[in-house]
Amino acid sequence: MGLNVYFANRLRLAYSKFSALLAKFWETRFYLYLAALFSLFAVLDTMQLHIISWYASGGFRRDGAPPHCCA
Repeated sequence: MGLNVYFANRLRLAYSKFSALLAKFWETRFYLYLAALFSLFAVLDTMQLHIISWYASGGFRRDGAPPHCCA
């Protein structure tokens, strides 16, 4: 039981130090990083929707060639 408590305390200490380091590094730039992350998510989500709708509309060919509209 003592070993489990020791590792739990070490894990908690490491988490605390990591959180403090992250807070010091980010300071006021946190919202800029958050905005960049959300923007990246929005772009990737839009790309995925575009690709899925292209597949659903039959815009792909079996031989891997681009569709006739773009060639």
